[in-house]
Amino acid sequence: DIWSESYHDMAAAELRFEYFPSAGDMITLGGFFKHFKNPIEAHLIESGSGLNYNYSNASSAGSYGLELDVRKSFIGLENSNSFFRAFRHFALVFNASLIHSALRTDDPNERDPVRRMQGQAPYIVNTGLFYENPNTGLMVSVMYNIIGERIAYVGNKSSPHMYQVPRNLLDITVNQKLGKHFVLKGGVRDIFNQPI
Repeated sequence: DIWSESYHDMAAAELRFEYFPSAGDMITLGGFFKHFKNPIEAHLIESGSGLNYNYSNASSAGSYGLELDVRKSFIGLENSNSFFRAFRHFALVFNASLIHSALRTDDPNERDPVRRMQGQAPYIVNTGLFYENPNTGLMVSVMYNIIGERIAYVGNKSSPHMYQVPRNLLDITVNQKLGKHFVLKGGVRDIFNQPI
């Protein structure tokens, strides 16, 4: 699967391989490239006794990377006579991206003439485990996410870049059908509650 498009301020291309080994299962591996003209970024500025930020354009930037998507359903264990039949209501989803970005600027106030794009992480991982039992009406999902270190605000000659460091996010959601017309929902978000 090959895809490409061009806008006034961005050009992009993607090459993707998709494989569907069985019903409900999917493996996708893709590579991509993006070129940005005059990307907008948040820059730190000195404001009185502290720091504030404003938005400005850089000359150009580019990013490229790989993305892997996997979905595995265990419904095929429905007719199994072994212990593994207990997993027939589960499905596993995994998504990961590795991204390299480079931004170039001629601004004499910039700390670095070439650096990563503001807001672009070098990696992203999302994964989830899902349980759905049509007989009992119970649905449970466990979702995990982590985003690599990224520049939150671009620094200048006197102030360093401000980074957002990775934090582990874990969410659990439970839905229980109560008859034909009601669903009881509950869950816990950001279980690790790590600081930002």
